Amino acid sequence: MFAGGIGITPLVSICSDMLARPAEYPNVKKIVLNWVTRSENELAMFGDEFVAMAMDERFTIIHYKTTGAQFGADSVETIDDVEKIETPTGVDSVAGRPVPAQILKPYAVAGQKIAVLNCGPKGLVTAVGKAVGELQSSGAVIHVHDETFLF
Repeated sequence: MFAGGIGITPLVSICSDMLARPAEYPNVKKIVLNWVTRSENELAMFGDEFVAMAMDERFTIIHYKTTGAQFGADSVETIDDVEKIETPTGVDSVAGRPVPAQILKPYAVAGQKIAVLNCGPKGLVTAVGKAVGELQSSGAVIHVHDETFLF
């Protein structure tokens, strides 16, 4: 899952539901929520929810604090390659923007189906869509749902 700014709101609800009712979502083995905001201050909005969801081993959240650069510049290739920022919620936070292709690639293996939910501004939705297209052209089975918002 990829969320930009307030695009996190529906994805938090979806994650909570899937984690709370595993019998209704038997095919959900792992949820990785990538959230992009301008600062780590936004983490406080869902701090309690993130802490509760993180108790489930199927759930991971990674927060990206942007620097105002375009997608592709100041990008984070992998979460392991960057210095994490301490946050009061305990959520891993990194400076930079995600590289969707690098994030999705480990999950896009032959025979494995993955779903990508994507809610955010046009730049994020476009970057994720491009990454999904590249992975699909190499044979990955990826189902995508996008929501875009503009101000």
